[in-house]
Amino acid sequence: MRYRLLLLLSALFFCSNFSKAEGFISFKKPSFDFGVVDGSKIVSCEFVFTNTGDTPFSINEAFGSCGCTNPIFPKNPILPGKSGVIKVSYNPKGQRLGKFRKMITVRSDAKNKLIRLYIEGTNVNNKQK
Repeated sequence: MRYRLLLLLSALFFCSNFSKAEGFISFKKPSFDFGVVDGSKIVSCEFVFTNTGDTPFSINEAFGSCGCTNPIFPKNPILPGKSGVIKVSYNPKGQRLGKFRKMITVRSDAKNKLIRLYIEGTNVNNKQK
C-alpha cells in the first residue's frame, strides 16, 4: 500500500515539474470594419497583439481566405509582455460590389496556435459613393 502511494505521489510530482509554460497571443480587436471601400483603391488595417504568456512565441504564417487579402506579420519571436502588429491589406479590384467579410488565419507556436481575424466592409464603385 505504501509503495503504491509513494509511486503515485512520485508520478504526480514528476508530471507537475514538466508542465510547459507557453506564449499566448492576445489580440486587442480580432476584427476590423473598413466601412465603405472605394472599389478602385487598396485599403489596409493593423491588428495589434500582445504575448500574454510566459515564454516567447513565433508566428509561423498568416494567410487570407482569398487572394484579395495580404497579411504581413513579424518574423521575429515575440517576448512575453511585448506587442506586435499584423498589417492586412485588402484589394477590392475584381471583387463583387456590396458587403464583404474576409478571414485571415494566423498560425503560431503559442498555446492558442490558430487565431482567426476578420475584415469587413462594403465595396462600392466611384459612382456609388
